[in-house]
Amino acid sequence: MSKPTPKAPSPTMPVEYTWEALAERFGRPDEKLRAALFAREDPARLVAWGQSVDSANLLKEFPAFAGKCADIYAGLSEAQRKLVLLTPSLFSVLLDEVRVLKKMKAEVDAASATNSAERAERELASRREMKGGITLRDAVYDALKNCLDKERMGRVDRIVGTAEDEGKLATGLQALAGFVRELYREGDDSDRVLLEAFAVTKERADELSAKAAAVEATALPPPVSPRVAQRQLQLHDGRVLALMDRILRAFRAGRRQDATILVPDLRHVAWFFDTRGGKKKVPDGQEQPPAATDAPGKAEEKAK
Repeated sequence: MSKPTPKAPSPTMPVEYTWEALAERFGRPDEKLRAALFAREDPARLVAWGQSVDSANLLKEFPAFAGKCADIYAGLSEAQRKLVLLTPSLFSVLLDEVRVLKKMKAEVDAASATNSAERAERELASRREMKGGITLRDAVYDALKNCLDKERMGRVDRIVGTAEDEGKLATGLQALAGFVRELYREGDDSDRVLLEAFAVTKERADELSAKAAAVEATALPPPVSPRVAQRQLQLHDGRVLALMDRILRAFRAGRRQDATILVPDLRHVAWFFDTRGGKKKVPDGQEQPPAATDAPGKAEEKAK
């Protein structure tokens, strides 16, 4: 007489699952199985699924979810395994997909933090150069009022412009520097005497040009969203969700035939897999993900 399959710990009892222990227990994932699982999935649909779930919440389900799946399956009798149609090789692929997701999330978060720190440093330098540029511009402007007539000061007003941003301030400083050089080049002796008397020298024009270059160098580029990295992360979220969906459907199908068969429970993304009226329930403030009938892999089933 064959020995009965040993019962696994009940998933309702506190069990400490670790990545290392489960990786050793599951072994290396079957790469052919991994490729086959996602070969027919629509990447756009996987991204849409990934967009509806926060990666951090999804990662909170692991490694516990994979461990619960394995423990429940290990505790099934031979008769029950004929109702839950899957094999443990799926758990190995799932755990490795989540491991990849975990690494990707860490890299995206680290890049975001680095970019934020660099941008903060650039903003500080930009404010410093902007302040210096405005101070220099205003000082030269006031000095020119002591040297020029009203008509030529009207021209100064036009060329100085505004300081709404680094680009406009830099343009105004360069234009002012050019105007001072023009006065020395084309003005009369009286102009040159007054300019030198009020310290609006050729060297001051060079200082204006240098400050314009410094202001322009610290100009902040527009914030760039890491779309590629974010899309890759969402795509992988979708891969994990799609595989979880397949595994859960197998357990739920078995439970419909045998109420003693347990289904792995979820805490943070359970709403995504709960269905009511053909729609997935979502927490307040989150977008409605695709309906259950539009789950990855469903298109092929409909076509059949």
